[in-house]
Amino acid sequence: MQETATSSDHSRDVPDDRRSHIRVPQSELHCSLGPVLDITSAGMRVMCRRIPKDEVKFDLNTTVDPLPVRAKVVWAKRLGFRKHEVGLHFIQPSPELGNLIRCCSTLDGKVCLNPA
Repeated sequence: MQETATSSDHSRDVPDDRRSHIRVPQSELHCSLGPVLDITSAGMRVMCRRIPKDEVKFDLNTTVDPLPVRAKVVWAKRLGFRKHEVGLHFIQPSPELGNLIRCCSTLDGKVCLNPA
């Protein structure tokens, strides 16, 4: 997949009060693609070694069980050799994923032990 940069690529420059979904910075959440930089109810930003295809299936790692997630790649930015920042939009997020995101937002970016 060729690297893409759309208008949503500049979303990091948009003040928080103009966002439709609040970003929750992450320090402990990882997925099978790489470390999660931040997460919202609509999607997440992740650091990857390579840019995934248009639609991707991956696991979010929790302390209980891996949580399967489907997402669409909406933008990608190359940061260096085998280092990419990728914006993902969730496809039909599960209730468990919603619970995990709510839990992360109430714990200031920390992953809760049981997202259910």
